[in-house]
Amino acid sequence: MLQTQDTKLWSPVSSRTHPIEQLLNLAPKEILERMFREQRHSFEQFLSSDEIPMSSIFPGMMFGIANAKGGAAVRIRDSIARERLLHLFGEFHTHVMMHPVWVHPFFCRFSEGYFTSGQLAVFGQNYFNQVKNTRQCVARALGRLHSHTDLGYGDLDSWVSEAIQKVLAHLLADEYGVSCQEDLEDQPPADIAEMFAVKTHGALYRDFLNGIGIFGGAQDVAMLPSVAANTRRQLELSGDPGYSVLEALASVGLGMEWGVPAFFSMIISGLKKHEVRNGRSFDASTLEIWSAHVRQDVAHAISVFVVTAMLIHTDDDVIAVKRSTDILMECRYDMMTELHQVVFGEIVPSYGEMVNMVRAEIK
Repeated sequence: MLQTQDTKLWSPVSSRTHPIEQLLNLAPKEILERMFREQRHSFEQFLSSDEIPMSSIFPGMMFGIANAKGGAAVRIRDSIARERLLHLFGEFHTHVMMHPVWVHPFFCRFSEGYFTSGQLAVFGQNYFNQVKNTRQCVARALGRLHSHTDLGYGDLDSWVSEAIQKVLAHLLADEYGVSCQEDLEDQPPADIAEMFAVKTHGALYRDFLNGIGIFGGAQDVAMLPSVAANTRRQLELSGDPGYSVLEALASVGLGMEWGVPAFFSMIISGLKKHEVRNGRSFDASTLEIWSAHVRQDVAHAISVFVVTAMLIHTDDDVIAVKRSTDILMECRYDMMTELHQVVFGEIVPSYGEMVNMVRAEIK
């Protein structure tokens, strides 16, 4: 059965583990609300700069656009106007963060730390199949962009395409643990050994599995049906030509980068409480895969949102973005529903069943 919220006061967590010191004393909905406020604050701070919002991210591109003539250049400058970005951010951020997937019963229960070592192992093994494939979605979205991609800006399409590619390349570089160097002066010769020594997110996740006692071949298990379905839909949204570049970008950006820090925070909370309740001790490397996303995804979310906004030209585009994120979040909800059953042995309603129950209550 689902445990009730703790009344005890938990010790603060270190800043390396999580930026919210009192994380363990927050209920799941409080974590989500805190992330909602902080993400909005971070975005407003980003827009408070005296410079054009994009200039610090794409200085070369902004120089070209600022000096370009014609309607396309005006539309690009208008697309990143502060008031427009604030409006779109408020609409999309609320749409994504208010989706029920981020307070799925699995996350709520896990955040309280009421699970056995065996249940933790089952979760760790099966969620790994999701982690392994996320980066392929970013790669597929990146692969759809080239210098002749029609993005609605005519002769300046290549400028916008380059901007989007740069954002996605940063996301992909993070997944593979490599840095994006701007200044090539005084760079040492390429070190092949160092190139293979970087830690990917997959490697960080294996550190997590090692830390909870799962080693070698036991780390890799067959995909659960819902994990396979979720992965397939992610790959379709990002790479299938039946979906637009805008929908692909929304799926790998807004549908992932905003909500992930919230539920990863719930995972961290559960792991830290599990330590205390079960006399275990997880070192920093065990928690790094969860902590890193909380720290890094804020910058990712801002940059990918801004380039997404550049591709929104009509009301239909707004609908397309919401539809893309909805598909992604609904599939994630059903994936977590099956994980809940496999890990805890309890059946919770699927997304469709939950929506029908809410509609019935409204009637």
